[in-house]
Amino acid sequence: MKKFAWVIAVLSIASAGCDKLGPVFGLVGEPAKPMITGTIRGKIVDRDNQPIAGAKVSNGAAVFYSASDPSTDPIVIKDDLWRSTMSAEDKAKHQITLEKGEFVLAKVAANTVTSIMAEFDGQYSSAVQTFVDANTFDNTSETETFTRIKNPITLPIYGPVDSAHLNAVEYVSNSIGSGALEGTSAASPSTAVNFAGNGLVSLYLKAPPGSLGATVKYYRVTYYPLEADLSNLAAATPISTEIGEGIPVNPIERTLALPALIQAATNTRSGPLGRVDLTLVAPEASMSAYVRAKSELKAYVELLDSSRNAIMSRDATISTTVTIRFKE
Repeated sequence: MKKFAWVIAVLSIASAGCDKLGPVFGLVGEPAKPMITGTIRGKIVDRDNQPIAGAKVSNGAAVFYSASDPSTDPIVIKDDLWRSTMSAEDKAKHQITLEKGEFVLAKVAANTVTSIMAEFDGQYSSAVQTFVDANTFDNTSETETFTRIKNPITLPIYGPVDSAHLNAVEYVSNSIGSGALEGTSAASPSTAVNFAGNGLVSLYLKAPPGSLGATVKYYRVTYYPLEADLSNLAAATPISTEIGEGIPVNPIERTLALPALIQAATNTRSGPLGRVDLTLVAPEASMSAYVRAKSELKAYVELLDSSRNAIMSRDATISTTVTIRFKE
């Protein structure tokens, strides 16, 4: 009985002082050890090696958005040694200003390998793995005290449009009737189309990041022989229309029944798809007969705004080349 009472007494003392005994024996109340962290610095570029501002960068825990132009919107990062009581000179030694497209992931678990990925406009980069050093960054050291990713992380897309292309749009794909045709994200796609009647084609366009979009009201169709090389329009000769009365002039300009609005984008996301319905084979009987007599030809289509200006892409007009083959 005495032994039992002794055991109860010991347990009571241990229970009353577990906040002190815990840290010694690893029991409840042990303070958590501070995590050793580090800082990662890198840069995000597009397929043309141009810096992308606004790309999301993450290793699954830390998240940062790549910086914009430092001349207009500087982003200053302070290290853990920065103090408000420092002189301006000392503060400058403990902070960095990010360049356009640069990012910083702070307080990342150190002394381990982390995987970093960038995303912009719904597209992702390949994962980049790097070993994280246990250091804060400060400019008082002769060597960099943060982990720098030496090579830029590349996204397989273009970044936001520049100020010269604020009304730009991009070609996405096209379709005829209810069957979709294969399209590519190029300014001048080339697609073979079979027409049983009038050539009705729908183009799908979007405003790229940073663009205000555009309104398509007119379009111009120029017909060329099948063998024409439309990669060099200056040297290509359109089909002659001098074969009789009633034949419209080549090229032919038409007006959309309803203007097609390509809605504006945000700085980091493309706008929604806009649809532009075109008639590539003229409904006029004489032109239709003339075109059909050719059996096969190419139609070069240009999109125009309400002022009859060509709709701009990133570096050219939005146009499409369609090879027309009529069913017998």
